[in-house]
Amino acid sequence: MPLTPETATLEHSGEYHLLRLGQREYRVCGLEKNNSLEVMKVAVRLMNMGQGSALFHLDSFDLARDGERRRFIERAAEETRLEKELVKRDLAKLLLALEQAQTERSTRHWPRPVDRGALEMSAADRAAALSFLQSPALIDRITAAFPTCGLAGEGRTSLSAYLACTSRKLDKPLAVIIQSTSAAGKSTLMEAVLAMFPRRSASSTAP
Repeated sequence: MPLTPETATLEHSGEYHLLRLGQREYRVCGLEKNNSLEVMKVAVRLMNMGQGSALFHLDSFDLARDGERRRFIERAAEETRLEKELVKRDLAKLLLALEQAQTERSTRHWPRPVDRGALEMSAADRAAALSFLQSPALIDRITAAFPTCGLAGEGRTSLSAYLACTSRKLDKPLAVIIQSTSAAGKSTLMEAVLAMFPRRSASSTAP
């Protein structure tokens, strides 16, 4: 029998985040100790208040790791007498809600950019840059630069992201969607690619 969709609204109470779905309550502790979406080590307590007396399961694990989520689902369903598929769907809602909360928290703590005025290149730097760009082996040289940024075995993906970033000068720039499992390094890849591009100065008239 299909279940009625439930709204997943995350509440913040002191050091805890709470997600209530019907008679099920998920209490999460420790989200603030994580600094990225690739790792989400938290303590999760599932309480089932639909059995007359409340049944609960508490465990600490990395919510971003599929294997650890599966272990929690197995044990939580056993302890709370809930269906595994129900706990699985709940945990997916919980993960998405926590990722949103983590993203909002990270955004609030990002430092504001400091405007240091227009960046000027010396004649020697400009000549070196032009020499690099006009090299017949330009693609190979760009690809070889990525391992120095800590990216190993991501040559084609890194190059595709790099080329998409260079297209920002076009009337219709390219867009890239990077898909992978959780904690696979998507943020690391994008940060490394973006680090290869200078910030635009306030006086720049380039598109």
